[in-house]
Amino acid sequence: MYSQQKHNKPNHITHLLPHGLTRCICALMAGIMTTSCHLMSNDERQIAQQAEKFAEYYFNYDLDKAAGCCTTDSRPWIQLLASNLTAEDIRRIRASQQTETIMGDVEMLSDTSAVVSCQVSEFIDITADTTKQQRTYLIPMVCRNGQWHVRMAGPLRSERKNPSQD
Repeated sequence: MYSQQKHNKPNHITHLLPHGLTRCICALMAGIMTTSCHLMSNDERQIAQQAEKFAEYYFNYDLDKAAGCCTTDSRPWIQLLASNLTAEDIRRIRASQQTETIMGDVEMLSDTSAVVSCQVSEFIDITADTTKQQRTYLIPMVCRNGQWHVRMAGPLRSERKNPSQD
């Protein structure tokens, strides 16, 4: 008889909240989780779009527009690149086909910083006086006043796994 009472004993956990309220709380939690994931993907989308806009301008040497995508403290690096352009460089850039940029993953480093991978093809590298077939660059991004900007601490450098790729 004791064992029969033990099995018939009501489960107090399921009776703490009415069944309808439990469903409501579960639905609310699922909604919160979905919304927070959605906000993250919107952030990543905004970051990737801003990085892509910058890359198209930067690697095609439309440096005034590229500077507009950057933080104020990054602009001297854009100015340095612009100061190294010669009339011959500009002629060569305009005569070539446009550089192709393909955005890769967005890696969130914190709530206000991220890095975006960018694959660049047919880029005229004026510093090396050559056309690079394909390189991958990491574009550092920061969020300031709710807007994402490129933050350069120096000229962008390609990620090379093998130095003989030059």
